[in-house]
Amino acid sequence: MKEREIALSPEWRVFMAAETVLFASRHYLRKRDDFMGNMLAAMDMMPEQGSALRLMMYESFSDSELEILAPVVIDIAVNGSVDNICIARDVLSKYRNKNVIKTSLNNVVDKYLLSPDDWVYRRLAELLTEVGFRGALEKLMLICKNSDNDNIFEIYKDFASIKTW
Repeated sequence: MKEREIALSPEWRVFMAAETVLFASRHYLRKRDDFMGNMLAAMDMMPEQGSALRLMMYESFSDSELEILAPVVIDIAVNGSVDNICIARDVLSKYRNKNVIKTSLNNVVDKYLLSPDDWVYRRLAELLTEVGFRGALEKLMLICKNSDNDNIFEIYKDFASIKTW
């Protein structure tokens, strides 16, 4: 069967060239000895966070790399900028079955529970629901249910109706 010849637009050709550059840059960036240092530095800079998180979506990371990056990604997913919260949650969802992610999430949940800020509690509840960590979500819901803070108690009411936990 003969393929029919289709004229590709100049925009398509620019896209293909950019994709080639992107794949090559990801490959060479990953090979650098200071790759993890670059990742941590990028995660610490607001303009670079989204790019670092997207790189985590497209690349595979080892458990030892995730052990270093997970606490930072979790912090962005709970207490980061609105622009990067969703990307960080997607990263954590991608790696949700890795024990290193589960351990890291369990280690930082208590830190967030010390906060009196209902915004943090709500973001944490959303994250735990999205990645399916029922045990940590149950713990959070119990705290929200017994809270004297009306805004925190409201989180319990909101998530009790969903009953994902």
